[in-house]
Amino acid sequence: MSTTLLSLIITTLRSPGMVVDDATSDAQTAWLVPRLLLITAVGGAVFGAVVGAHHGGIQVLYAAIKMPILFLVPLAVGLPAIRALFATDDSAPPWRRVAMAGLVGAARTGILAAAASPFLWLAWSLFRDYHMAILVLAASLLVIGGQGLLTLRHALPKFRWVHVAPLAVAFVLMGLTTAQTGWVLRPFIARPSAQITFLRPIEADIGDALLRATRSATGDYGREGEEWAPSSSGLMTRGLRGRDFDGGE
Repeated sequence: MSTTLLSLIITTLRSPGMVVDDATSDAQTAWLVPRLLLITAVGGAVFGAVVGAHHGGIQVLYAAIKMPILFLVPLAVGLPAIRALFATDDSAPPWRRVAMAGLVGAARTGILAAAASPFLWLAWSLFRDYHMAILVLAASLLVIGGQGLLTLRHALPKFRWVHVAPLAVAFVLMGLTTAQTGWVLRPFIARPSAQITFLRPIEADIGDALLRATRSATGDYGREGEEWAPSSSGLMTRGLRGRDFDGGE
């Protein structure tokens, strides 16, 4: 078991399964949980501050506060569902193991996010365009978050072919939950002309936002006179014309 915060960070990064395996008693769990939360919070805050630096000002603080929440909130929604998916064949892992794997995954995401921050800072000097910056951020979170999600595999039963379907559903569920949580917590990058607020009103969803950001990044802002209005609550609904990924005008 890791005995210092630095050794825990190294072990979480290199061998996350070992940290999950260490949490076999109340004493070990009590030692690990606050430290894993601290690692997640600090790593997420550093990454968030760099994300907010694309706009600057108070947005740096806002993004630094919200990014750790983005890394942690989906666990409360996704982990119970993941455990339930594996309960169909009486192979559901213990709650302690599922929870610890989630926390280790979040901490690993925080570490990788902090490590990626200098590269994102460099990217902001190359991609000053708002919509391109959104796509860069989304790609960064996909890579970083994907590594955190893989850590959940250490909490699940020994792989059998019967687990293919629930495992695929579990990873898709966590990915969608994380993406939609980010949409609710927006803006992280604020449009230059937008009024800065801590949160934006909920409009459409993350799928529609990324679709519109991709189109805008290629210079396609919709047909002249076209009305953009929410038509349903599905993943690919159409949003309000003129609204950006973070909800700005």
